[in-house]
Parts: sequence; structure tokens; C-alpha cells
Amino acid sequence: MDFLASSRSSSPKMFHVLIAICVMAALACRSVDAQVLANVTAGAFTLQVNLSSSTFLEELNISKSDFPSDFIFGVGTAAAQTEGSPNEGGRGQSVWDYRAKILPGSHIVSAVDGYKRYKEDILLIKDLGVNSYRFSISWTRILPNGSLSGGINQEGVDHYNSLIDELVKNGITPFVTILHFDLPQAVEDKYGGYLNRSFVDDFRDYSELCFKLFGDRVKHWFTFNEPRIIASYGYELGIAPPGRCSLPKDICVFKSPVPGKCLMTVGPCNFGGNSSTEPYVVAHNLILAHANVAKLYREKYQAKQKGEVGIVLVTPYYVPFSKSQEDQDAANRLFDFYLGWFMDPFVFGEYPKSMRELVKERLPEFTEEEKVMVKGSLDFLAINYYASSYAKNKPPSSNEVLRYTLDVAAEIIDGKDAPGLGHGNWPEGLEKLMNYIKDKYNNPKVYIAENEYPKSMRELVKERLPEFTEEEKVMVKGSLDFLAINYYASSYAKNKPPSSNEVLRYTLDVAAEIIDGKDAPGLGHGNWPEGLEKLMNYIKDNYNNPKVYIAENGIAGVRNDALDLNVQLNDVSRIIYVVRHLYRLNKAIKNGVNVKGYFHWTLMDDFEWGMGFRTRFGLYYVDFNRNYTRIPKNSVLWFHNFLNGTYESDIYKNAANRFTKWLKDLSMN
Repeated sequence: MDFLASSRSSSPKMFHVLIAICVMAALACRSVDAQVLANVTAGAFTLQVNLSSSTFLEELNISKSDFPSDFIFGVGTAAAQTEGSPNEGGRGQSVWDYRAKILPGSHIVSAVDGYKRYKEDILLIKDLGVNSYRFSISWTRILPNGSLSGGINQEGVDHYNSLIDELVKNGITPFVTILHFDLPQAVEDKYGGYLNRSFVDDFRDYSELCFKLFGDRVKHWFTFNEPRIIASYGYELGIAPPGRCSLPKDICVFKSPVPGKCLMTVGPCNFGGNSSTEPYVVAHNLILAHANVAKLYREKYQAKQKGEVGIVLVTPYYVPFSKSQEDQDAANRLFDFYLGWFMDPFVFGEYPKSMRELVKERLPEFTEEEKVMVKGSLDFLAINYYASSYAKNKPPSSNEVLRYTLDVAAEIIDGKDAPGLGHGNWPEGLEKLMNYIKDKYNNPKVYIAENEYPKSMRELVKERLPEFTEEEKVMVKGSLDFLAINYYASSYAKNKPPSSNEVLRYTLDVAAEIIDGKDAPGLGHGNWPEGLEKLMNYIKDNYNNPKVYIAENGIAGVRNDALDLNVQLNDVSRIIYVVRHLYRLNKAIKNGVNVKGYFHWTLMDDFEWGMGFRTRFGLYYVDFNRNYTRIPKNSVLWFHNFLNGTYESDIYKNAANRFTKWLKDLSMN
């Protein structure tokens, strides 16, 4: 059957190609538990889809017109991942220029040459057809020594003024991340960076300088990108700068697709640290830093500049691995430790109850004044969402070092171990996440990007969880104008209390196991779009439905330069991933979730932190071997057509109808 025949000369042909490839891929599919599964392979990435799903065709029919007229569609990047040129233009050194643990064959020196090619990249954004662009400012391009006393670098100021002016000239709205992981090395050397309260003051000064310099044109500010990653990766596991931990033995932090193999291990760390306490201290200071900046902006700049200040958080949607109460509790703890660690202070003024109970005295406290400042300090929430995972109860063993990822007492199960979630790429997870945020956090304004703690954190972490002073609680609570979420995947959650011989730390404190990959049947290796819908509903229901942006959402392929270029450009798996997640996001909006925008991650293939150049997240292909040339993948044409409505035609509908008939014929044979 030739599904391309009627579309070869039509403008929407790439989406027809998507339909056709789904059909051809399904020829090799297998029936598993009455599901028709197909592995759609494009380039170096395979996406598992359930072709017999009752919503699959409905998902493919999503269009821009289904979204509110003022809904924002954008793409995102970050300075350290794209700019390069660390020794040019007066830029100072960041922590990623030093203590970064990066896979061989990658480097941050050139990244993808974005510092010199930003005007070219803005034209790519314009060609794509999105109306907004999320990027970050390199702190050390503005303040090379990290503080006002060290002097302002005018060359860096001129660069960002030019970039912002170019965006505005081309009708593209700038969304700016003030700090996207690249802390000045001078700040780290001077007083220990995030571990010291002096960071709160320096970050406030740097943020105010940004408001003064760029606030007349920038109306949307993200203070931090993924503060949980900063705390856990940098201070519990030591796999990101500054590389601090107290782990006694090697721990696998990046699993290999080859069973029994590991891409990256960590421990012991070379730069000292305390995995049991430092992640909580760092998170506490990040919360206070955000709240201070939000307070400053509201008092001095918001009335005149008419902007908003939020933060970018990342979380999967967690699905209980079984129907047991233990696994349900494990999923709830993972939400507390991964999302509530920051959202609970911003909305309720205190950490989650589960964190207080588990972390105990390791969890810092807010003063009453801080609670007032922190609560309500979000104008919006930005979410980075990629996939979903199962959660399984898993108490830490008695011989493990207590730390953040053990404190939760839960195991995350995804990938091939998560049947039913599509290897975590479960678009419904985004819908569920949005509903969760709406219901728990008073329906805040949400963009998909990327004054105490949740009760479960307080109960589990106990005295290791820093406390907010009363003054800090007041400052932190309510300090978000919006929330930005980075969402990529979903996971199962399984109860898993830590064993008595493990060193207490964040990932053990949660007393839950995250189950994904091959152990997560039903989640499709975490690519479970429904997880995004559920996450949005979770935020709505638990956090008073804040304004939310999806700050990051996308899918990566493994870099394989040996493949023919045309094969690498045919990223139909990325198109399916985005379509299905947009469908679930739209369902969440119809359920009342306050989602205002979606930013695809990322504009072009780039430097992906510890993975270096090993993965390809971009809509545009970057030739790392030939002057970083940008080449549009098929997803660029699809996204352009989606934004302009050019595939909403009888030709597309006829292709969809033929696909439906093919599925029916398949089920009868």
C-alpha cells in the first residue's frame, strides 16, 4: 500500500510521511496483551507506540487551532550548551569550564558556536514559525568575577542587547533563564557557591543587573533551571559541578543500553562533600535566592516593566508499580521529593510532610520571616517534562549512606522494565502532571520549558533538612509569578525503604524505587504522553492551579555519524513524540489547568552536559565535524506546518482514514 501517493506534491507531505511510516512500522509490530505495538525507528532513535490505542489517531489529529489563541509556542536553548567561546568577549570562567564530568569526545569550548552565530540561529527560529525563544544569559559574560564589585563586562552586555533586539525585530518574544547551571567559578572559589548564604546576595545583585539592562524588552524571567538537579547531581552524586559527594563506592548514574553495563559511575568524589546534608542546604539557598529576586522585582521593577518571575522545575509523572498502598505511598513521596521540595515552600510556605519526617534534622528550616517571603513568590511555574516512570517502595538498606535519592525510600522503574509507559515516553503523563499541579498548587500559570518542604520530606529527612526561619517562610511562600516545568518522561514508583547500612542521602531519603526501562511495562520506556496530562492535573490539584509553562519537552536520539544524513534527518519519532504530548497538554488545558505555553527542547543539537555530544535533541541537525552547520530535520517542516495549519486538509484527513481502515483490517487478520 502506498500511503505517499496522494501527498507527494502537497505542502503537508511530511505529516503524511509520518502517517505512512507509522503504518509501515506497524507491519513488523507484535500483539502484546491485546495491544498493537510498533517500534518507529528514525535515525538513531526508536520510539514505541501503541497503534491500537483508542486515542492514537485522535492524538495525531491535534492542531494549533485546538489551543487557546494566546497560547505560546517556542523553542529553548541554554548559554553553556550553545554559545561556546568561553575565552572571548570578556567572559569569565564558569564551573562547567572546570569540574565537569563529560563523556569522551565532547567539549564545551565551542559548544555549537552560538555566540558567533546567534543572528543565523534567530533566522532559524523565525523560519520555524514559533513566536517565543527561551535562552539563558551567561552570568560570567555580564559579571566575569561573579559580583558587582568585580566589574561589569560591557562587551557581554552588548552581546545580549544585540541578541534581544534581534529577537524583537523578528517578532520573537524572549524568555530568559537567569542561571542555567553555569555558576561563576569565582563564586565557587570565593565562598563555596550554592552552599553559602552569600550566594543569595550575589545572585540577587546579578538578577537586578539583568532587570536594569534588559527588562525593558524581557518580560518573562526564569530564575533557575532545574534546581533539584543542581542540588542532587552536584552535591549528592557529584556528577555535575562542583562534583561533591561522600559516596563510598562507584554508583551507576547513566545506564547503558547493554544489560549489565554502565555509561558513567561516580564515587568516591575528589572534592569532598556530604551527600547526606549538602543537597538540602543547596536547595534551601536556591529557594531563598529565588524568593529574594522575586521580592526585589515586585518591589522595584514589575509595575514599570510589566514582567513576571518564575522558576523551571523538572519531574517525571510517577505511576505506582503495583496497586499496593506501599507503592502508592512511594509515588507520592517521589512527587514530594522531586517536585514538592520546591513547590511546597513556594505555595504553602513549608517543606512536604514526608520530607520532614524522613530527612528530619538534615532538612533546614525557614524562619517565619522567610516563610512569608518564600510563599507566593512564583508568578508562574515552568515545567521540563520528558517521560514517566513507575515508582516502587524501596527502603534504603542499613549499610547505605543516607542521601537525597535514598531518603525518598522509593525505586524509579522505567525503560524496558516499565511496560505500558512506552519506555517513559507516555504523553498522558504530561496531562496527568498538569492536573496534579493544578489541583495541589492552586492552578498556577504554567509554561512547559523545562516556606517549608513537603510533609513527606520533613518526616523522612528530619534534622538533615534545613529549616526556614519565620522571616524566610514569609519571603519564600508565594514568590512565584509562574512555574516552568521541564517534562520528558514518566516512571513507575515502588516502595523501597533504605537499608540500615546505607549512608543517608537525598535519593535514599524518599524510600521509593523509580522503575523505568525494561522493568516498567506499560510506560513505553518512560515515553508515556499521558504522564504529562496527569502531571499537569497533579500540579493543579495540589498547588492551587498556578500559571504553568512547559519549559522543556523533547526526545533525544543517539548520535551516530555513520548513518546516512538523510536517515538522521528523518526524525519521525520526534514528530510523534511532540504530537502526542501536545494532545495531552491540550486535554489538561480543557480540564482547567492554567498552562500558557510550550517550549520544545531544543532548537538544535547541542552540548548535553554530562552526555556531551553523544545525543541529539534538536529540531535542527548540527554537523559537529563540519563547522557546526545547521540542517533542518523533518521535524522542522512538521512544526512549521503545525504552527501555520498547513496540514489541516482533505489530503491529511484521507491519509488518516486510510490508516484507520488499515488498523481495522489488521485486527481482523
